[in-house]
Amino acid sequence: MKKFTFIVFLFYSVTVFGQLDIDNAIHNGQSRLYFGNYLGAIESFNMVLKFKPYLPEPYYFRGVAKLELDDYRGALTDLNKAIEIKPYYPEAIMYRGFTNYKLNDFKSSMDDYSKALELGGENADLYNNRGLCKAAMKDFDGAIADYTHSIELKAKNFNAYLNRSIAYQIQKEWDKAISDCNQLIRIKPNSPMGYMSRGLIKIEKKDYASALRDFDAAISFDPRNAFAYQNRGMVKQELESYESAIMDYDAAINIDPYMASAYFNRAIAKEMIGRKDYQKDYDKASLLDQRFSKKPWQTEEERQKAQQQQLQAWKQQNQSKNIPADSVISEIDSTSISDKTEYKIDMDELRKRKLKASLALEDNREMPGSDNNEEGKLQDKNIDIKLLPDFQIANINKNLTDNEDIGYFNLVIENLNAANNYDPYLTITDNPAETQLARDYYKNQVLIFNEKIDQNKNISNNYFYRGIFESLLGDYNNSIKDLDQSIKLDERNLPAYFMRAVTRTGLAETIQNQKTGDEATGLLKKDFDILSGNSKSNIADMSAYNDILTDYSVILYMNPDFIFAYYNRGNLYCKSEKYFQAIEEYSKAISIEPEFAEAYYNRGLIKILINNTEDGAKDLSKAGELGIGEAYNVIKRYCN
Repeated sequence: MKKFTFIVFLFYSVTVFGQLDIDNAIHNGQSRLYFGNYLGAIESFNMVLKFKPYLPEPYYFRGVAKLELDDYRGALTDLNKAIEIKPYYPEAIMYRGFTNYKLNDFKSSMDDYSKALELGGENADLYNNRGLCKAAMKDFDGAIADYTHSIELKAKNFNAYLNRSIAYQIQKEWDKAISDCNQLIRIKPNSPMGYMSRGLIKIEKKDYASALRDFDAAISFDPRNAFAYQNRGMVKQELESYESAIMDYDAAINIDPYMASAYFNRAIAKEMIGRKDYQKDYDKASLLDQRFSKKPWQTEEERQKAQQQQLQAWKQQNQSKNIPADSVISEIDSTSISDKTEYKIDMDELRKRKLKASLALEDNREMPGSDNNEEGKLQDKNIDIKLLPDFQIANINKNLTDNEDIGYFNLVIENLNAANNYDPYLTITDNPAETQLARDYYKNQVLIFNEKIDQNKNISNNYFYRGIFESLLGDYNNSIKDLDQSIKLDERNLPAYFMRAVTRTGLAETIQNQKTGDEATGLLKKDFDILSGNSKSNIADMSAYNDILTDYSVILYMNPDFIFAYYNRGNLYCKSEKYFQAIEEYSKAISIEPEFAEAYYNRGLIKILINNTEDGAKDLSKAGELGIGEAYNVIKRYCN
């Protein structure tokens, strides 16, 4: 299916691309890849593969672009294809090793790195990465051997020293681990990582004063390092400097509001000094990370029971002294929580929990490859996850919007345009222009068709066109009246049925929104919450539901290949929580048009929603490949 971006570009791609120099097209894709335009790079390599699908390089480079977008399954598919075409392709095998590592297939990853070393010769980074695979499989001696060989090949290999220090730390070879951290600091004296790693080892050795100095240094080099504040707070807490520890946890949480370990440790510190709001931090920590759901000492119920027992003991002890019960209760309530005779703490369990809190940092360190401090990647942006909207018929007028996407080519609409001399020029899109300039244009078109209808009330398309522009203005009731009349005058007017179904859906959702004060068009508001089973359809209870389905059935009876009817009906089923029927509708559309990006995207969301993550990730990868950048954000958040 051809999606218009520029009309001129479409013409160029059809008439000229056959003569295009493929090498230049690949070079253009490589340039986009180099400058971080990964979606653009994928687009370039897609174009090459349409004409020369037997070339391994476009698959390889497209796989690298997907890898940069954290689409590991999509990258693996492309890298496998490149290697299938060119079995002796060390670069592709190396990147496949990295991809397999990210997919937790450590054995395959290790085999790939070994094969890449065999084909491409000695390579320090490959030895380092293979060492990580061995470490993941608990072969720490083998991992250390690979890290050591990597260092022999590249004396200042920061990553190899870092990873070897972790392996030594796991084996409790503290002095060797600290020696490697010292080397990290020599190689990059202004990097916080060496100080952070050494500080963690010193915590293990219970050398808290030295650990504190290391975390101080890490913070001085990187004042926005949440891990450094969290771990420094942990050291201060071991030294029983609770107020100061809480300040560090506050700083960590301000930088990273989702750091569960900081909330957990702050709760401990607050409880130790008797602050009453400690339970909120425990609850927040357990909500963010289930590892912190188990409390290291008494629950609130156990504490209350202990207080009641103590109250009874006080009453018995002071009966002979005639001390009023109220004063006993007051005295008990004022007892400090830090009084260890009243409130026993399992310190061994506490220390274990504190060590677990540092695992977040260890996970952050154990990544193959070089340092990567890129920010603002497409997949990291904060987006609302929701169904892509229904398609509808709208007007093409590039003067009305800055949006370059002006819809899909469709023969039904193209024939309609040709019959009416392209005035107005219609397209099918899920993103019609909504600017004030566009709305003024729609109002003017309504006036134009008012005059035409006044001149002749028996032309179906005049009502159809006026109904389109009324629908674009949100005047759904009048639009439906006009579309009804259009169909009455021409019962075979497929576009009129299609627009009536879209307009009826818009009207139903508008009515529901007015009832609930909420938007009904989103699929996955608050990250899938709306479809978690806690809310019912925004449309299923509407009387228009059956009428909408009837319109789509009529359309598909007249034209079984009209993919937009399947797609919109899929959205309708999804909003009424009929997820398997929705998947079936999207699948029908894709079977007719294998490059229907929006159908892949919505189908992928639904599959993830019903816990079919693997297939959902594949659909989203295909949607991303076809140009929907939001897919990579969903893949990273829910599939990796």
